[in-house]
Amino acid sequence: MRPALAIPLVMILGLTGCLKRDDGPQAKLISADAKDLASTLVTANLREPIVEGTNLVWCATFPLAWNEMLDVIGMDVQFTDMAEQPAAVLALNDRLVTEDDLDDASYVAMAGLLQDGIVEQIQQAMGDKFPDVTPNLPVPAGADPQSIVAYSYLFKNLLFPKPFERLDDPLNFDGEEILCFGLSGKSDADSDLLSQVSILDYVSDDDFVIELKTRSEADQVILAKVQPQATLEATIENVLTREPEWSLVSFNDSDVLKVPMMNFDVRRSFDELTAHPFPAVGLEADEYYIDTALQSIRFELNEAGVRLESEAFILFPPLRPRPGRGTWSSISPSCC
Repeated sequence: MRPALAIPLVMILGLTGCLKRDDGPQAKLISADAKDLASTLVTANLREPIVEGTNLVWCATFPLAWNEMLDVIGMDVQFTDMAEQPAAVLALNDRLVTEDDLDDASYVAMAGLLQDGIVEQIQQAMGDKFPDVTPNLPVPAGADPQSIVAYSYLFKNLLFPKPFERLDDPLNFDGEEILCFGLSGKSDADSDLLSQVSILDYVSDDDFVIELKTRSEADQVILAKVQPQATLEATIENVLTREPEWSLVSFNDSDVLKVPMMNFDVRRSFDELTAHPFPAVGLEADEYYIDTALQSIRFELNEAGVRLESEAFILFPPLRPRPGRGTWSSISPSCC
């Protein structure tokens, strides 16, 4: 039986100007603060448990910024006011994602002290690689010069060699119709378009892994409809290590592929990580805390290609005693 593949859940695993599209209906832009999304969690933890009914959104920028900060403080983050460390902190300390997972041209990741000119260094690096982008660096006026700033930016714009079909028949998600693209099985799709779909593994119409080829040979766009594992990390590992269980020839013009269009711009403040002291080594200040931890993710997937732009900013002021007193000043985040 030839496959009719519909992908209600898309996992973007290998994303290492605006997309050009034909006229027609487009996926509605979802622009929101993550705290206002009732059934979606924006997480920095690749080991985040997968819970039925909750969507997970993850991007490498926050972990990359965290990695840079770890190099500055010379040790893992250990909150001294908590007996048990948060799961996100443990996962971030393990550096599950590193610069080796990305190509150099696609990102900037840096951290350092304000007094050493880290803000200017970040601006210079961004100007060299991404001259049209102004980095978001919300350092408050009067910030302690020994504060650490960690920053990361990632950009990918991957176009398909030929645009896929925009399909008239939408996908249904819990009663809501979602615009989709792919291959209708009813058109005279040429061999070049059909060759843009590689089936990496196929068990059934509800269990498969495919790759959509782009103009970049160095990048992969992998889509999977699979039974989730316990965590996001385990699910990704399961997808990437699957051995093909069914030999399938290339797509032909009677095969059907339906991929949901996605278009979102979400922002997350990791307030649960703020205001907890932790030690550092080799710096003038012995202890720091997280004042601000921000991430934005702009993602678009349609018949023309896939575009990802993400940014993360973390501010770590030092803990200091109040002048003339022996008690520590209170910890209060300055912005969110």
